[in-house]
Amino acid sequence: MVSRSGAVSRRPGAARVVTPLELFFDLVYVFAIGQLSHHLLAHVDLRTGASTLVLVAVAASDSLGRRDPQRGDTDR
Repeated sequence: MVSRSGAVSRRPGAARVVTPLELFFDLVYVFAIGQLSHHLLAHVDLRTGASTLVLVAVAASDSLGRRDPQRGDTDR
């Protein structure tokens, strides 16, 4: 069994620096999920559920597909 004691993208014990831009995009994703949930609750039907699911899948694939630009391994 392999155990991970630290993050893969930085050295063990190194400080994690979060930029204001990263915090802004986190806030945008939280706001978008909130708006999608309000829309889904206001219009409860199969079509709205399907469109909400598609939008959540697109947002998740976009955020999961990004890599750390400071390390130089971006895919864009």
